[in-house]
Amino acid sequence: MKMKILSKAIASMTIASIISTNVAIIASAIENNTGHITQLSKVSILESKGWLESISVEWKPIKEAKGYNVYYKLASESYYKYKKIDDELIRQYSSYFRADILGLSEGEYIIKVIPTIDNKEEVSLQGIITDIEVKNHTREGFGFSKESPMKTSSGGYNDNGTVKNDSKIIYITSENVNTVTLDVITNSKGSKTKCTGIVDILSKRPKGYDKTPLIIRMIGEIKGSDIIGLNSSGYLQLKGIYNVTFEGVGEDTTVYK
Repeated sequence: MKMKILSKAIASMTIASIISTNVAIIASAIENNTGHITQLSKVSILESKGWLESISVEWKPIKEAKGYNVYYKLASESYYKYKKIDDELIRQYSSYFRADILGLSEGEYIIKVIPTIDNKEEVSLQGIITDIEVKNHTREGFGFSKESPMKTSSGGYNDNGTVKNDSKIIYITSENVNTVTLDVITNSKGSKTKCTGIVDILSKRPKGYDKTPLIIRMIGEIKGSDIIGLNSSGYLQLKGIYNVTFEGVGEDTTVYK
């Protein structure tokens, strides 16, 4: 199977597209379900929204802050269950910061945004958002039937929306699309080959030796001209690939030919 470099924003999709080889393309757009904002600090939350298995949070920057850490947990969980999101999911825009939290099961969540100053978290300046509601994607059809070859088409995710325990996650931007690295199993003995660039990574998985769940998260604008190794028709080759999810992060991820 081949995938054409899309001519519109991946992040504008509103539903997971399931591909027969168990490759899922999911967009991380955000809808309603706005949470309640608790202003305990100098972190000023501009907006928080929950959608399908994801949450977005936007806040004003603090002048003294050198960065931010974002944590989340289910409202029903104890304080010690907070999980830190990957730094790549936090992006700075002209007048605000935004974090997208992906891979969430259905439920109500609490989010903390903590600024870092002098390489230390300043908890006294944190912002906390409560009661953010998250819903699950609808998963139905033969791709999710127990009679299907893979029993599911959720790619690198569990059917409840959370990341599989053995999933690998890579982040792709226009800057690293040709330099990102990943070890791929390339023969029946389990030998691994270090692959460089998204084209190389995908080209090494088609024989099906490596069925390790893989999530490829795209950030920002990526043009076909940014990617080295596309075929003569401008395609990425996805033939025979198992357990892979492609998804755009936030509202502004775009992939153009």
